[in-house]
Amino acid sequence: MLRRFLRTINGLSLGFITDSLMDFTTADIRTFKKLYEKHFNLDLNDETATLKLAMLVRQLEIIYQPLTKNQLKKLRDVDENNEQYQELLSA
Repeated sequence: MLRRFLRTINGLSLGFITDSLMDFTTADIRTFKKLYEKHFNLDLNDETATLKLAMLVRQLEIIYQPLTKNQLKKLRDVDENNEQYQELLSA
């Protein structure tokens, strides 16, 4: 029942959350709760903290994509040819 509920919150597919909930240690959850309370001034229960932590981790997995050395070189080459980049370096 809980899995189905989590998967259908606001019509979103959240199955990944239930798959990764068990990956967090109690220390992970405790640390996240402390950081969350410090930043937002809100105290979370363990269940909510675990859910929010899982969503944050998943968001980072989606967003973060490391660059290869070749991709980084291409970006640097583009930057070196950019006049604004050269002006920033000389300032």
